[in-house]
Amino acid sequence: NSVQLNSEEENVYLLMAANCISKADFIGQHFLTLSEADSITNDSGPIDDIVGGENKIVQPCMARMAELSLRVAHLQTTVIPSEMSKAHDEHDVEEDITPDSIIDAYSQYQRRCLRSRSKPAISSLAELRQLATSQNCFVSDILEEDRRRRQYEIEINN
Repeated sequence: NSVQLNSEEENVYLLMAANCISKADFIGQHFLTLSEADSITNDSGPIDDIVGGENKIVQPCMARMAELSLRVAHLQTTVIPSEMSKAHDEHDVEEDITPDSIIDAYSQYQRRCLRSRSKPAISSLAELRQLATSQNCFVSDILEEDRRRRQYEIEINN
C-alpha cells in the first residue's frame, strides 16, 4: 500500500521544500542581524528582556530563532539536492548561514546580555571597594553595618 512517487512529483516536493527552507533561511538571516543589534533603551547592551521600560520576552524568542535557524541549516544540507541548492545560491547575495555562524552569533548575544545585566552589580561592588579602602576596612564590614542600620530603621518604624 505504499505510495510510489514519480520523478515529477518528487521534484515538486523538493521544490516546495527548497522554497520553504529559503524562506526560513531569510528568517535566519534576520536572527543573525538581531543578535548583533543594540538595545534601544540600554546604551551598550543587546536587545534584551526589558524594552522601553516594559518587560518583554525577548531572550526566549532569540533562543527559538537560533534553534529554528539551526534546523534550517541542517535541512538545507540534508533535504535539498546540491544542484537545487546551487541554483538557489546564485540569486543570493547574503552569505550562507552555517551552524557555526548561528552558534557564534547566539553565544555572542548571550555574552552581551550577561555583561549588560552584570554591569550595575559590578559598579556597586567597585563603589563598595572604594569606600572600604577609604575607611581602611573590609567590604563585609560595610555590608554588615548597612544591614544593622536597615534593621534598626525597621525596628524604629514598627
